[in-house]
Amino acid sequence: MKIQYVIVRRDTEFTHGATIAQAVHAVTLCQHTHFDKDYLEYCQEGFAMRTVILQCTQENMPEIIKELQERKIKHCVWREMPEDIETAIALYPYEKDLIKAIPAIRKLKLY
Repeated sequence: MKIQYVIVRRDTEFTHGATIAQAVHAVTLCQHTHFDKDYLEYCQEGFAMRTVILQCTQENMPEIIKELQERKIKHCVWREMPEDIETAIALYPYEKDLIKAIPAIRKLKLY
């Protein structure tokens, strides 16, 4: 079963609505950047799509991004402007076991 993981910073001073918007922006960017046959199949699951929202802090972001890059995990980082801060990371939909094997992600809590 494929799951799309979204990691959102919990330590900003954004409202809940603005925080949700960060996650949505990251997912939209990820879909636009990495759209292919497998992503389409995930989207065609409709109401059966699985998404997990995890929380992190500014301190966690560099480690998470580094591990994703090293493992060649498709993802997109959303930078909020004009603040120019990284606020969310959306991963391409992958099998749960692949993502849970990444130490920087495994230690994150649900949002």
